Amino acid sequence: MAKTNACGELRVFDAFCPHQGAHLGHGGSLDDDCLRCPFHGFHFDPEGRCIGPNVRNRNKFIKTLNLTAVEHRIKEGRVEVLV
Repeated sequence: MAKTNACGELRVFDAFCPHQGAHLGHGGSLDDDCLRCPFHGFHFDPEGRCIGPNVRNRNKFIKTLNLTAVEHRIKEGRVEVLV
């Protein structure tokens, strides 16, 4: 799952919600600048931090539910995930 932050930098995360494993690419949506899980509605900010089910809760994080960043590079205009 790829997303840009407020500075326009690309961030790439594991595609599965750390809560119960829902695939964020199938039914996940953007709410403001946060990624919303389709299963229980947890929101993740552009840095992958879980702010809970309320997108307005920007200063409180659920640290155990943060998305896992994936190493990547941009080559010839394409995003390549490094495994």
